[in-house]
Amino acid sequence: MTFAVKTLNGRFIIVAVIFLLSLLSLASYSFMLVQQAADQNYKKIQTNNLMSNSIHKIIEEVRAVESNLHQYSTFLSSTKLEELNHHLHTARKLAWAFVYIPEVKNDNQLSVMAFELASNVEKLNDVTVQYQKIMRDVESRYPAMPILLNELEPINREFSEAVELALQEGALTDFRPNVVQGDHYNVMQLFQEARYAWSMQVSWFRIFVANRMGAFGDPDVAMRNNLENRKLFIGNVVDTLDKLEVQNKKGLLGIQQEESIGQMRIAVDAYNKALERAIEIYLSDNWRADVALIQNSFQPVLYSLLEKAELIEELAHTSNQKAMVDSQKTATTLSWFIFIFTAIVFMMMFVVHVIFQRNIRRPVLKLANQMQSDQLGSTIDDNDGPGIEEIKKLINSYNEMRHQVYNRQRRLESILDNAAEGIITIDEQGCIETFNLAAQQLFNYKSNEVVGRGFDLLLNTDPIHEKENELKDLLRTGGLGEFKGAQELQALRKNDHEFVMSFKTSEMQIAGKRLFTAIVADVTERRAMIDHLQHLAEHDSLTSLFNRQYFNVTLEREFERAKRHEDSLCACIYIDLDNFKYINDTLGHLQGDRLLVGIANTLAARTRKSDILARLGGDEFALILVDVEKDQVKKVADNYRTAIAGYNFAVAGKHIDTGCSIGVAMYEPGIESKDAFLARADVACHMAKRGGRNRVHVFETKDKDRIDTFYNEMGWTRRIRHALENNGFVFSCQPILNVSDSSLFSHELLLRMLDTDTGEYILPSGFFDSAERFGLMPEIDRWVVEHAFEWLNMQPIQEGLCYFINLSGKSIGDPQVLDVIRASLSTLKVEAKSVVFEITEDVAIADLEKARNFLLELRSMGFKTALDDFGVGYSSFSYLRELDVDYVKIDGSFIGSMHEDELNYALVKAINDVCHILGKQTIAEYVQNEETMVMLKEIGVNYAQGYNIAVASDYDQHTIQFRLSGH
Repeated sequence: MTFAVKTLNGRFIIVAVIFLLSLLSLASYSFMLVQQAADQNYKKIQTNNLMSNSIHKIIEEVRAVESNLHQYSTFLSSTKLEELNHHLHTARKLAWAFVYIPEVKNDNQLSVMAFELASNVEKLNDVTVQYQKIMRDVESRYPAMPILLNELEPINREFSEAVELALQEGALTDFRPNVVQGDHYNVMQLFQEARYAWSMQVSWFRIFVANRMGAFGDPDVAMRNNLENRKLFIGNVVDTLDKLEVQNKKGLLGIQQEESIGQMRIAVDAYNKALERAIEIYLSDNWRADVALIQNSFQPVLYSLLEKAELIEELAHTSNQKAMVDSQKTATTLSWFIFIFTAIVFMMMFVVHVIFQRNIRRPVLKLANQMQSDQLGSTIDDNDGPGIEEIKKLINSYNEMRHQVYNRQRRLESILDNAAEGIITIDEQGCIETFNLAAQQLFNYKSNEVVGRGFDLLLNTDPIHEKENELKDLLRTGGLGEFKGAQELQALRKNDHEFVMSFKTSEMQIAGKRLFTAIVADVTERRAMIDHLQHLAEHDSLTSLFNRQYFNVTLEREFERAKRHEDSLCACIYIDLDNFKYINDTLGHLQGDRLLVGIANTLAARTRKSDILARLGGDEFALILVDVEKDQVKKVADNYRTAIAGYNFAVAGKHIDTGCSIGVAMYEPGIESKDAFLARADVACHMAKRGGRNRVHVFETKDKDRIDTFYNEMGWTRRIRHALENNGFVFSCQPILNVSDSSLFSHELLLRMLDTDTGEYILPSGFFDSAERFGLMPEIDRWVVEHAFEWLNMQPIQEGLCYFINLSGKSIGDPQVLDVIRASLSTLKVEAKSVVFEITEDVAIADLEKARNFLLELRSMGFKTALDDFGVGYSSFSYLRELDVDYVKIDGSFIGSMHEDELNYALVKAINDVCHILGKQTIAEYVQNEETMVMLKEIGVNYAQGYNIAVASDYDQHTIQFRLSGH
């Protein structure tokens, strides 16, 4: 025990044990207090949560009852009726179960509210039962229906029978030939007019009833118009009866006709009276008994029920809050215990401090003074130390450390002299104190030549070097410590040879003296390499303009600057070369690159140093202009357009015309981001292309709708993916006929997308652009191939009948599409030659070699091929010779007007003749009239399709729709 008190460890253990015992006592009491309060609050919260969950379930079931009731009102579905009764039964069961929860029964207020809630559910059940009785019978559902069936309908028959009897009597009466066109004819005509006017007033009343049901738009306006029209025709009936009375007085009517007039008048009066009652019902709010019951009985009970449920929830919430308040009180009590414990700890710390001062600090201080005397050569004797074991060990350790420090110092001096980097020690006045061997080799100075001289001797302090002069000033004023971090400076060797030096300093204190250690090295080659890499990272390798990445970073910076400064002017110009793809494909990539370099130089020569010119990729360029007005931007853009249009680009001595479409967007405060800013310029460029190319379009407010279409295309992407995953596409077949004898030659499978909202079909023009923009066309093509083959396998085999299937340009050369076709071929029941794959001319010419190989691959599998829309694109027969296709479809833009346009007629004839010479059969598209068919027969076109033959939608029996559950 005595030894333990003499050591620091022993004394620490004694203090720690006392402290831990005190802490343990306080923790035990606090735990008991918190546990008791937590148990009580937990039980309360658990009960309240049980009540809340029960109420939520009741509300959900009641809401489900309401929803199913409205759906049953609309669709009269037996399924919805079953769900309605199921949810109603569940709600009743839950409501009464809530009443008998023990905690609810024991609380008077809750018990009353719970019973009221259950009663409301029962009332809701009674109203719903009454509603189901009404919905079972049409006459009870529509109060006016008995009038229509039991009164108006018989009266209508009586009137019609009276008219028929009168007409029959007139037809059987023997009149003289000379009076057939006279009075007898007029009488018959009047009876027929009365019958017509009567039938029209009945029809208008029926339309009135249909409009009440909401069949034809706005009911109120339509019903008023219907009654006005019906009133007009019933007036015509009365007028006609009056005219017949006049004829009767002249003795021109027969016995039956006279009797019919009386019956017709009685029918008119009775019909009008019954009709007025029916109209009164239809114009009232109670024209449907089920709606009145819902509004007057169901809804009030429902709202009362929900109100009770909310009150119970609020009560449960209040109970939870009370539990929280109790918890806060417990926490307050616990806080007081903590404060008391803190005071006890503070007192203990004071006692420990006194012990520390007497037994530890004073002996250690005495030891430190003795250790300081070591600088004067005196030694430390461990017998003179205080009577604590750790202090004695400290003295012995110090003596050992002193010996080790001496050895370490010798080793550090050796390392310093052999270090690869130059290490220089500088004092507070900027003078060199030490200069290691590596520094001597770096600067070609001996140590004795620089020690004591200023460090600025080693710097190139020409006025153009700002950092070097800043460092020189800091050296003179003693502020070298402010020169933070690693820096790169221009340094001078002894022979004034300049190089790039890395310079990094660290501050230290030695014997009260402030010194700086500088690590220096020659990084000239590394700097050159970094500069080169940075140039590569920021510039386009072909044109040496800035690249897209640098452009986006700069655009972000300028955009943020414009946002911060309201008076800042900033513009973005988007340039897209016209017909560059044609030049690149026809003249080769080398010539295309040469053109891009020339255009880049032309633009760069006309660009200010303050502006940013970049190549975004392909044939797209962009500029950021700062501090420029809108009118100036328009002029600058037009100068760029004129310069590109006038660019002299020659290949093999021939001049090639160049042009561009330019979009301009000015910064406005309402633009959300730099991407939206660039999108405006992009949209303006698209508008320039649509306007005819080789022009400038400045983005205006009205062009914002075009940006919205881009976001809409993103929505189309989700719809297309949903259609691909859920078989939301269908085929419509359009026949292709043999021109010579109008016999059926083939069907073309035309793709449609099913609109899940309206159930209508969406044409490819509605979703192909979005699919191409977002790379979904290959997936659509794979779907088309798989499902077209599947449908062909289900059709009866017809000898000689072909089926045309369209493929998009994105699938040309796509190995996955070829794999799908190849895999499906083994399951195909019809011969492969009965299937014709067609691609458009512009797609084929865009990459002629890829298209040729793709078509050859298809033909090697046994399929036939076709070239669609020929003539509208490049119209070059030389391309046609390169493409091994069986059929050539002549574009409809020539066919549609060839019977009126001699030039189109000549073009169609020329295309047909050349195709036949090349051994290819021709198909005319968009044949819209018989005259065109005659001309095609004269020219010798093989086949035709179009409106004059049949529209795809006319062949609904061929429409193929695929569902998840089957086909």
